[in-house]
Amino acid sequence: MTSPSRQRSLFCECNKTPCQCWPSSITAPATRPRTRSRSGQVPPPPAQGTSSTLWPHYNPAQLPSPRTPSGSHSEPKTSPAMRGYVPPADYVAGAQYPSPGSSSAKSPHPGQPQLHALLKAQSILRTPESPAGFRLQWDVRDAPKEAVVLSSHEPEYLFEHPASVAYATSPPVPFMLIACNDALPWLVPVHAQQGSAGVTVRDVLQAVHAVLYTPVEESMLWLLPSDTDRARLYNAYQDRISRNGDDRRGILAVDWLGEKTLFVCLGRDEALAKRRVADKDMWPHVYALKLKLRKGTLVSDV
Repeated sequence: MTSPSRQRSLFCECNKTPCQCWPSSITAPATRPRTRSRSGQVPPPPAQGTSSTLWPHYNPAQLPSPRTPSGSHSEPKTSPAMRGYVPPADYVAGAQYPSPGSSSAKSPHPGQPQLHALLKAQSILRTPESPAGFRLQWDVRDAPKEAVVLSSHEPEYLFEHPASVAYATSPPVPFMLIACNDALPWLVPVHAQQGSAGVTVRDVLQAVHAVLYTPVEESMLWLLPSDTDRARLYNAYQDRISRNGDDRRGILAVDWLGEKTLFVCLGRDEALAKRRVADKDMWPHVYALKLKLRKGTLVSDV
């Protein structure tokens, strides 16, 4: 190996042997000294201008502002994962929501819509915003009009309760997208009624019921991983038929739920949103539908 004293510095200006520009230590100088041109003048600084004018081949990435969409970013892209879902005409990507990649999207934020007390998870603590016992009792096999509001007063059908026309979120939003681990692979788009500033509690239940009562093609049954799962679905179908007495539509999406048909709440689930929805602009609009078993089995909600 050649000793440092006989090596020539990368920044050599002396043209002597051994190079006298070589530093006393092996570490190269932190900054490169300014060189002079043959005319003896320091090279002029780069011309002022944008990177695209200085380097025409270079196109810097530009992200649109979430509140000022432009060009192709004004509407979310559709994808096969959406299964025919069409966003509302007044939808603006990112509006009223933090960026999906920001820290505020991973924790509660004043700008993030909060769910109505009937739709969100019930706390074991009694608070003025969520009185003890104020909750929704609903078997999703039943029509939304049969859902019951439980409170400190007498039980009351949801459609006769003022909460049915309350906004599902605060502040109101014109669109929500609901996903459920148990109801693969369907998504539930919820749109505000014409003339309404936002989605209501009633809108949510009606949209969920409409999707769950969609007929399922026989080929879809083979998406289930095992014969046991298919048998569970068939049992759920038979239970529904014996309960409702109507088998003209065949197997429905609700049969995929098996015995887990009792409404618990809606909630945020970032992992579920990423897994079920391909378009990341839609993730802030996704809410997870949580259900529990009808029978007395003690299991954690999903």
